[in-house]
Amino acid sequence: MFFDYYSIPFAYYMSLLSERIKEIQDYRKEFWQDIDARIYNEELSIEYLNKYQFFLEKKIEGIISKYTIGYWLHLSRRVAPSSGGDDKRAETVLYCFNILNAAIQKYAVKQNSYELIILCEENIPKMLKGLYLTSGFTEYLPLIKGAIGQFVLADFDEENLLEFINLKMLVYEIWFSGAKKRIISKGANLVVNPKNEDIIDDNRSAELNSLVTNFDRRLSRMQSSATGTVFQGDSRGTGTLIMCQVFSTMNPKYFKDSIADYLGLKIVGNLPPNFTLETFPIRAFVKAHLPLNSSFIKQNNVSFEYVVGVIADLCLSYISKIFVDKNHLTYINIVKRGYQLYKKDEYVSMIKQNWGQVMEYTGIEAHYDKDEIDKAICFLTLTENNANEIRLPTAGPFKIIIPWDNNGAILIDHSISIQLLYNIFHNIPMAGHNFRGDTLEEALKVRKSYLPTNPCKGFDNSSKQIDFSILVGDVLVIAECKVVARSFGILGGDARAIAHRTKSVVEKGLTEVDDKAEWLILHPKGTNYDLGETKFILPLVVSPFTEFIHSFEPRYWLSGDLPRVLNITEFEELISSGLKEVGRDKMLSISN
Repeated sequence: MFFDYYSIPFAYYMSLLSERIKEIQDYRKEFWQDIDARIYNEELSIEYLNKYQFFLEKKIEGIISKYTIGYWLHLSRRVAPSSGGDDKRAETVLYCFNILNAAIQKYAVKQNSYELIILCEENIPKMLKGLYLTSGFTEYLPLIKGAIGQFVLADFDEENLLEFINLKMLVYEIWFSGAKKRIISKGANLVVNPKNEDIIDDNRSAELNSLVTNFDRRLSRMQSSATGTVFQGDSRGTGTLIMCQVFSTMNPKYFKDSIADYLGLKIVGNLPPNFTLETFPIRAFVKAHLPLNSSFIKQNNVSFEYVVGVIADLCLSYISKIFVDKNHLTYINIVKRGYQLYKKDEYVSMIKQNWGQVMEYTGIEAHYDKDEIDKAICFLTLTENNANEIRLPTAGPFKIIIPWDNNGAILIDHSISIQLLYNIFHNIPMAGHNFRGDTLEEALKVRKSYLPTNPCKGFDNSSKQIDFSILVGDVLVIAECKVVARSFGILGGDARAIAHRTKSVVEKGLTEVDDKAEWLILHPKGTNYDLGETKFILPLVVSPFTEFIHSFEPRYWLSGDLPRVLNITEFEELISSGLKEVGRDKMLSISN
C-alpha cells in the first residue's frame, strides 16, 4: 500500500487559510495604482510592462532565495497543476509551470536541501513540525509506513503553503504581463485604469483578437528545434525513440493507474499525477542537427554529440527504473516529481556502461570519452553563473543537472528534457546554416515532388527554384519553404522579434512564391518540366512553426480560418483533404 504523506495535511492547511487567501497582497494594484490612468502607445506600454516584470521578479527572488532548490522542487511537484490565476487554459498552466521552474533554477539556494529529511519512524516527529502526532492525525500513522524512505518536508506548516500560493500568483503575473507585451507588439495599446477590477488591459480590435485566437488555435506539435531544423521528415515513425517526462495539466488518470498496476501498488487517496511520458525521436533529432556541431563546439567547447548523448542516457536510465525498481518511490518519481537523485560519481561510472546503448539509440558516432562526457555534464549542470542567464518571462534556458548537496549528489530534472533539446542551440548564430531549409523540404517530400527538385528551366534561359510541388487533381500546389529560427524574444513579446518573423517568413515568403507562380504561368513548359493538363496553381508558404498572420487581407488567407502560410501539419492535412477548403478564387489560372 502506498500513501503520500502531504495530501491530507495540505488539505488541512488550506482549510486554515481559506479566509487569509482572499487577503493575499494584490501586487498588480501595488504597482499600477500610481500610474496615470490612460491609454499608452506601444513604446510606453512595453516600458511600463518591463518595469512591472522587474518589480514582480524582485518579489519572486525575495521568496525563492530563502530556500533551496530541493525544497522548491519538492513542494511545487506535490500540488495539482494550476496557473495561479484566472486563466485556467492548459497552455497557460504549462507556461506558468515553466516560469516557476526558471525562477527556482535562477534564485533558489544551490546547496544542501536542509528543509527535507528522509522519512523513517524516528523522523516522524520532525515531519511537518510533528503534525501527524497531533489530534486528528494520529489515526493516519499506520499509513505513514507507506511513505517510509521518501524525502519529506520537515519545518513546514500553513504559513509556508501560503507563501507558495503567493509565489504562484507572482508567477502568474509574469505570464499575464508577458501576454500583454505580446498583444501590444502585434498592434494593441495598454489601457491602465486602477479603478477597474483588472487594472490593466489592452484595447485590441476585434480583428486583432480574431487573428490572435486563430494563431493560438493553430499551434501544433513540436516538429523542429527553435533553430527551425525539422527532425521528423522521412524519419517520422521510424527513428529510434526515447521516453521523456512531460508536464501534464490533464490529470491523466489512466497513466497513473497503469503505472501503479504495473508496479503492484495500491494507492490511498486521489494523488493526481503531474507528469506523463512522451516519445521523442532522438535519432532523427541528432541526424538533422549534426551540421550545427562545429558551431556548437566553437561556442560551448563541447561536442553536441556528447551533450545529446548524456541527455539521452539520463532519459533511458530513468525509464529503465520502471522495469527494475518496482516500488512506491519509482511511482512517485514518474507521476509526481519528474526528477531523480544520483551520486555524481555513481552516475559517471554508470554512463560508461550505458554508452554503447546510447550510441545505438541516438545514432551518434562519438565513442566513450570520459573527458568529453565530463565536459558535457558540466555544460548541462546548473551553476551560479549560468543561472544568471535564465529569463523568467521567456522561461529559460534551463539546465537538466542540478547540484543537490555538497557531497556530490545531483538532481536530474526530467520535466525540462524536451524543452532543453528544443532550445539547446539558443546561443548559436544561425547565419550561414542554410541546410535547415533542406530539412523542411525533406519533411514535405514524404510525398513525391511534381516539379524537379533542381531549378525549373524555361526555354528562354530563365529559371526558378520551386522548393516543393504536388499535383492535386488539376491544381499544382507549389510551396516556398521558409526557415527562420524562433528566438526567445517571441515569447517575451519583443516587437522587433515578432516584426522580423512577419517580414522574413510571411511577407517575403508570399512575395517569393507568388513570383514563382507567375513565372510558371508564363512558362508552362521548360527544358526539364511540363505542367501538362494542369489548370491552376496554388502558391503557399510552409514554415516549421505556426506563424502569426497579422492581417485578414485576402492575400494572406485560403479561407476564413486557414492562412496561406502553413505549418507542416496544416500543409499535409490540406493536401490530404484534396484542397477541400480552398476556392478557385484563391488559385491562379494557367492558359496552356
